[in-house]
Amino acid sequence: MLDMNIQESELRQRAMQSSHLTEVLAIEQHSQAMPWARLSFEESLNRGDPCRVVLHEEKVLAFHVCSLVVDELHILNLAVAKSAQGIGLGHFLMRDIIGLAKEYGASKVFLEVRVSNEIAKTLYQKWQFEQIAIREKYYRTPDKQREDALVFVRRLNN
Repeated sequence: MLDMNIQESELRQRAMQSSHLTEVLAIEQHSQAMPWARLSFEESLNRGDPCRVVLHEEKVLAFHVCSLVVDELHILNLAVAKSAQGIGLGHFLMRDIIGLAKEYGASKVFLEVRVSNEIAKTLYQKWQFEQIAIREKYYRTPDKQREDALVFVRRLNN
């Protein structure tokens, strides 16, 4: 179990490397209903997408994968290790993502979230994301059903 008294100054965010993928995939497997395969992460890294990990003492605790499309940053994947949830890493990731978006000159940040993911929806709303659409039956579920996605946007004033 992770020490809940980790100070933010002890965390580092780094560009995701292929050497991080074993830990990233373990987090992905335990936090997503339909986890990405290794190939999906490799493709994002090979494209040069903004992919970052959050490290504590060289252990990956969280990650995000984004894509830059013209002047829009799209959050494709974001997860926190189960053992590290509840200590503010979601906010740490969001600060990093918004900072990257501004650095890249993005005017908006987009994401989709499962309609059932209350924790993520609350996080995004705290970060001033607004729901703008619903994508019906967007996500697959483990029982071969489909779940709606809510589309959120945050407009940035660089």
